[in-house]
Amino acid sequence: MKVEVNKLVKNFLDYFLPGKCFDEFLVFNFFEGNCLPLLISRLLGVGITVGSCLLFVPQILKIYQAKSAEGISLASQLFGLVSCSAVAAYSYEKKFIFGQWGDSFFVALQTVLIIMQILYYSNSGAFNAFLFGLFYFVGMLAVVYHFVPIKILNAFQNSNTSNYFYFKGTGQLSLISVFMQFAGCCARVFTSIQETNKDWLILAPFILASILNGIIFVQMIYYSRSTAKLEEKKKKKIL
Repeated sequence: MKVEVNKLVKNFLDYFLPGKCFDEFLVFNFFEGNCLPLLISRLLGVGITVGSCLLFVPQILKIYQAKSAEGISLASQLFGLVSCSAVAAYSYEKKFIFGQWGDSFFVALQTVLIIMQILYYSNSGAFNAFLFGLFYFVGMLAVVYHFVPIKILNAFQNSNTSNYFYFKGTGQLSLISVFMQFAGCCARVFTSIQETNKDWLILAPFILASILNGIIFVQMIYYSRSTAKLEEKKKKKIL
């Protein structure tokens, strides 16, 4: 039992402080080599992945309780599923650490459930919902057991850059939500640089998503201030 615990602790430390980083940190050599950025990257990756596990759970429960998926676009859900699946499949095949792409994997699984709910509660019925879930599961197994050639995954991920325009749609999101989305994309750019050896097929979509969300965030701040000034002028006129 003690040996197993020691092994778990060692694996835990090796994940966050690989190589000689742990030894360097013991002597307070925090800025030696790439150790500090790597530690920050690993912590961010784990944090984003853990947060993604429950990202769409409220939406899934809401659909289940209402027994309806009215107002949820099937096309946008499929679009998002393609984006997440491309990142997860490509990263898995390239053997990137799970913390780098785990969020895409969990978001993809939750999106599959939402799509199945949309199909189930629509005219498509239970059979088509089950068929879609089975189709995705088979595709996932094909990637896991390396039946899908890396060239296909390269092309899939390459085409995914344009799909990240999906992230620019904020709908009725609050300023805080948009900022969190922007911060999450920026964090993924940082972790991708550290963990993927600057693989541009991974970096490009996240950079594009960061730019788009940054523009939306700035616009929301600008227009919220403009609205506030307009309301002040109206109040002064009334007085």
